[in-house]
Amino acid sequence: MLDKTVVRVMNRLFEKGYTTEKDISALDLRDQLELKLTAQNEVKVIVELKDAVKQGKVISYLSGELNKPEEKKPEPKLVQPAEPKPDHKFL
Repeated sequence: MLDKTVVRVMNRLFEKGYTTEKDISALDLRDQLELKLTAQNEVKVIVELKDAVKQGKVISYLSGELNKPEEKKPEPKLVQPAEPKPDHKFL
């Protein structure tokens, strides 16, 4: 489910004609002021959205997957080869 703030910011952007990745990448502080996107959480959404556009991961951002910490896969344990046992044969 999309975050309410993300939906609100996206709707405001679309209403004002910011409808492409290029438009969103070009947003600057003056544009944000004109759009009245100045609350801290709205500014955070704009910054994250611009980062997602740069990375080509807009869908991942909107789905919430981009902000999830990556699961660390356990590193494979290296097995040391057994040392050869000394030959205890007596003559």
